[in-house]
Amino acid sequence: MDLRVSKDAGAIDAIVAYDVASAEEGIEASVLGGLKALERDPKLGLVFVGDSNRLDKTAGYLIRKNPSLEAVLQRADFRHAASVVGMAEHPARALVKTNSSLAVCVNLVHDSEADIWTSPGNSKAVVAYSRLDRGYFDKNTVSLEKECFKMRTKALKPGLLARVPCRGGGIKYVCDTGGVVDPSSDILVNYAFMTSKYLELVIGLEYPRIALLNIGSEPGKGGLIYREAYDELARLGDSGVLNFVGNREPKDIFKLGIADGFVSDAQVGNTFLKASEATVDFMVDMMRKAVCEQHLLRRLVAAYSLRPVKRAIKSNTDTTRFGGAFLLGTRYNTVLTHGAAGVDELTGSILYSARIVRSGVSQDLFDVSSGHLRS
Repeated sequence: MDLRVSKDAGAIDAIVAYDVASAEEGIEASVLGGLKALERDPKLGLVFVGDSNRLDKTAGYLIRKNPSLEAVLQRADFRHAASVVGMAEHPARALVKTNSSLAVCVNLVHDSEADIWTSPGNSKAVVAYSRLDRGYFDKNTVSLEKECFKMRTKALKPGLLARVPCRGGGIKYVCDTGGVVDPSSDILVNYAFMTSKYLELVIGLEYPRIALLNIGSEPGKGGLIYREAYDELARLGDSGVLNFVGNREPKDIFKLGIADGFVSDAQVGNTFLKASEATVDFMVDMMRKAVCEQHLLRRLVAAYSLRPVKRAIKSNTDTTRFGGAFLLGTRYNTVLTHGAAGVDELTGSILYSARIVRSGVSQDLFDVSSGHLRS
């Protein structure tokens, strides 16, 4: 089945396969996020993947509420998916669903009907699907154990590259924040290579600074895996292959002039992100409580004067505007979004996906089987 959206006419320069079915916020928020992305990006083509009947009804309802969105449907298409991978499903079980929304998205990219895919679904399942080839889905009988064994024994595994706001309105990059909890030192080194390449091609940084996210800045800090990774990264830094700036602590992510990209395992990276988000919420809540404890006049003055401060804090630390995180080291370009993402974050993920396509980044730049970056 051919898609209505294509690059043949020249009006579209990036086509994103969008998993609508997996979002926790429901199909209305998912479809609205997609329509808003099309409205903001006039050269974007979008393939909505999910239950086609529900997609048609929801899109129609939203357009009746906001008729101005009807024009963007010329750059949209719907592709049916018969099933959805649940958030709690084990990746091995999820892979059996060859007609799921995740599988349909991957096949669209594999068949060159889309350039990239994005999903707010089960993160482990998204990683697993993004590493499979089309032949896996074409089999009449799935050799699940064999395929999963091959995936487990590959030398390198994908890393999730997250964007973090820092001082001065800047952005720092952390890899890994959700891919591999217990990597080897070789995987951490490869994360450094892939992050560096991404920062060069997508962000336009020349010889970006890469740090190892650790419990201290001195050499020899951290567990065995981190010490081994440090030694190898230091050797590569001395030879000029990589701009390695040593161990850095989590607080350094928010500072300017320290490093551009930070490398860690998924547990450290994901814990850092969640702790940072919780800290912002805690500080804003403490400000609110402090105001409420004042006398009425002081409370009114404080509430009025602190309102722009709270608004600035939330605005500068709001990661929903970034959208999702890019998976490095997979077969297909993939952007993973938070499962509970709202409309704005889903829109941001789609726009971010289109930006990656336009940068020319391809997973072919990364050799995920030998541990070295392709030149």
